[in-house]
Amino acid sequence: MRWLTPVAALAALLVVAAPAVAQEDEAYQELVHQAVQEHAAGRYAEARALFRRAHERSPNARTLRGIGMSNFELRQYAATIVALEAALAESRRPLTEDQAAGARDLIERSSAFVARYTLVPAGAAEGARVDGVAGVVDGHGVLLVDLGTHEVQVRCEGCSTEPRRVRVVGGEVAELDFSSAPSEPVAETVEPEETGTLGPTETEPDDDGLSGTSIGLFVGAAVAGAGAIGTGFWWRDRNGEIDACDARTDCLNRDRLTTERNATMGVALGLSVAALALVTVGLLTMGDDADDDERAVRCAPAGMGMACAGTF
Repeated sequence: MRWLTPVAALAALLVVAAPAVAQEDEAYQELVHQAVQEHAAGRYAEARALFRRAHERSPNARTLRGIGMSNFELRQYAATIVALEAALAESRRPLTEDQAAGARDLIERSSAFVARYTLVPAGAAEGARVDGVAGVVDGHGVLLVDLGTHEVQVRCEGCSTEPRRVRVVGGEVAELDFSSAPSEPVAETVEPEETGTLGPTETEPDDDGLSGTSIGLFVGAAVAGAGAIGTGFWWRDRNGEIDACDARTDCLNRDRLTTERNATMGVALGLSVAALALVTVGLLTMGDDADDDERAVRCAPAGMGMACAGTF
């Protein structure tokens, strides 16, 4: 049967040892048939659920093998190992030589993706929990944990309830001691670097978002804005004087009032533009070091407003 695909091998569950299958109830046969179909269609969670139901009706090595193969496809490698080891040890409808060889191959492949932890004190594995759910324990009382970072806890008399944090990169064999509280908050297996060498850790600069330059620009913008508003009131006053002058027949200073109004308007517009420019530059330089020459911005009065120069 070495030429059979994994799906065909699963289908063989229906035909190997035909006399035994014939004696089983139709519900069991239907469950196994549906499980094989779901597995063939790539719906492995559904296949596993059906294999489990079939195993509840008639526990045997073939249903355990189906559960283990479904676990492997779901990348639940710890559960794969436990199910397939149980299938190899089961005497009811035992696996054929080819099926047993395939099971051992999947066990070996899965072992590269789990960590094996011996828990101390003895008996701690019975109440082991990984990330809040019951842990996967093999027939030797060893806790199997899949890839990733997890928290392991145990529930046993005299055991520490402090969780142990582990990081599994695959293939670890270690001991977790729950006989007393850990000396450190977590116990972590550090994943080695795959490529490159370790170098100094770079830290982000401590930046509160506003540099001295930005603050100065925003203050200047506020001053320019206040000046624009004050000048605007002056312009309104001059404009009112002109209207009053036009209403009289003896107005002799209309030309002076007009000159003042026009000048006031120019100053107000210049200050408004300067305030807007200062705010814009302040936003662009936010968070920069005020002493950084490459980012320096310098502003000075120019004409009716202000001129700013710098690099961005």
